[in-house]
Amino acid sequence: MGQKVHPTGFRTGITEPWKSRWYASKREFKDLLLEDVRVRRFLKTKYRAAAIPKVEIERTRDEVKVILHTARPGVIIGRKGQEVDRLQEELQELLGRRVNLKVEEVGRPEIQAQLIAEDIADQLSKRAAFRRTLKRAIDATMDAGAKGVKVQLAGRLGGAEMSRCEKAIAGAMPLSTLRAKIDYGFCEAPTAQGNIGIQVWVNQGMYEETGDGADAQEVKHRKSQRGRIKGDATRGNRVVFGDYGLQAEQPGWLAAATIEAGRIAAQQYLRTEGRLYVRVFPHKSITSIPLETRMGKGKGEPEFWAAVIKPGMILYEISGVTEEAARICMARLAHKMPVRVRFVKRRPM
Repeated sequence: MGQKVHPTGFRTGITEPWKSRWYASKREFKDLLLEDVRVRRFLKTKYRAAAIPKVEIERTRDEVKVILHTARPGVIIGRKGQEVDRLQEELQELLGRRVNLKVEEVGRPEIQAQLIAEDIADQLSKRAAFRRTLKRAIDATMDAGAKGVKVQLAGRLGGAEMSRCEKAIAGAMPLSTLRAKIDYGFCEAPTAQGNIGIQVWVNQGMYEETGDGADAQEVKHRKSQRGRIKGDATRGNRVVFGDYGLQAEQPGWLAAATIEAGRIAAQQYLRTEGRLYVRVFPHKSITSIPLETRMGKGKGEPEFWAAVIKPGMILYEISGVTEEAARICMARLAHKMPVRVRFVKRRPM
């Protein structure tokens, strides 16, 4: 079963206001709803160049108030307001009642999902490479200050015989978090091979706890939770394979890259003399996921692997060299370690 929910419908009435605000009886509801659809379709078709991401409609007994959000208000207003007067008259003819038209400028059009989708559609209609268009749109949105963006294309991409779906994502996209301000946009790009559907999700931050989501706060991310490493090492705390060892005195994590850096530093000093034993293995996967990721989404891909170090654990051992050479080699190893260590000798059984 599909579990995809429209981000706007999911938040409408909770953190997002309704885009149509009016009340009607059951007999009138159908006609008024179709009127809203006709108004939005008329505005989006005639003023495609005006970059209209949202149209809000309010109804009273006497008039219909249409609030037009646009990134280019000059296209709609026109010279000396002539265009907006003409548009108001056309809407009155379309609806058959008095219309009060209000034009509002969009503050940050670069992170409006509907405008991003329409921009991608325009480029695909001009036969632009879809992968390059996808990457450019994501980079521009993230540079504009978005916390995350996700774009999905579906259709005969690149003129292929079989339709397919391409998806790209950057940043955090907590679709199931109601406090997250997720903007959604959809558009279709007409091409010679058929229409290509474009879906865009933009994470604009977090809603304030009070208010209708007009302002957004910055998305906070989870701090690295290392947990508490209790007690001393009860296993692997004795020099077994070599004559000398490097013993940890503090708890901590030892990344796989750090273990390998220590091995290389020791081998460069020992050359062909002696033998080096690595006693720790990076078995713990370390991930870093955003704070807003809900439970059940998994821990994500591991960023790196690390070994859990307890006090008393032997990290490296050396055999076949003198004590003086072993001390110098272990001193080089100690410089690579993120925890305090000490030089130890093998105790007789």
